Amino acid sequence: MHTIFLLGAYGQNNLGDDALLEVFLEQLRDSHLIVNSAQPAETQRRYGVEAVATYSSWPGLRRPRALWRSNAIVFGGGSLLKEIEGSAPARLLYFFRIFLLLMFGKLFGRPTAMLGVGIGPLDRPLYRWLARHAANLADLICVRDADSRNLLHAIGVRRPIHVTADPVLTLSDEQLASSSARASEEGHPTVVVVPRYSLSEGQVAALAAAVVVSLFVSRRIV
Repeated sequence: MHTIFLLGAYGQNNLGDDALLEVFLEQLRDSHLIVNSAQPAETQRRYGVEAVATYSSWPGLRRPRALWRSNAIVFGGGSLLKEIEGSAPARLLYFFRIFLLLMFGKLFGRPTAMLGVGIGPLDRPLYRWLARHAANLADLICVRDADSRNLLHAIGVRRPIHVTADPVLTLSDEQLASSSARASEEGHPTVVVVPRYSLSEGQVAALAAAVVVSLFVSRRIV
């Protein structure tokens, strides 16, 4: 059985990332998965999968050992190759970690894949340059939308880029019911909207208005 090291923003109490993890656990069920998680013990308890800490942990070699044991490295869904919020050192460290994983794959013969990811925002030349070289190291790139493909082409990525869809669209009815049950209380739906930090004030206002109108029309507001 192959071992896959699965990377994503898992274990952060985010419903969307939890749904992504459920999708990949199902789609890759024929392989042994090692999942990086901000809360590895909770991820292991909840999903019955081997998990290691996303960043530092004790003992400190668990993550490198898990990486060495893997036969492939998969970036599973979510936004990737982007200008994250925070300071310039934080953004550079973010890209540095991605480069380390991709270079490890190249040096030691581990195929690397970006599956169902979104790309950007990438506004500054430095981060567009870093994103281009990172993407060109990947063996397989599948993005969730045409905008991500177009951005990769625009910054000079030479690798084939496949447009698929957001992996959460493949959730089964049982998985959707499970996720809805965790997100709702007493049968009443809960809606949480977290706009992207790249949206302007006007775009955020338009988004809020659209959500309110949509809920009102569907009689979800009581």
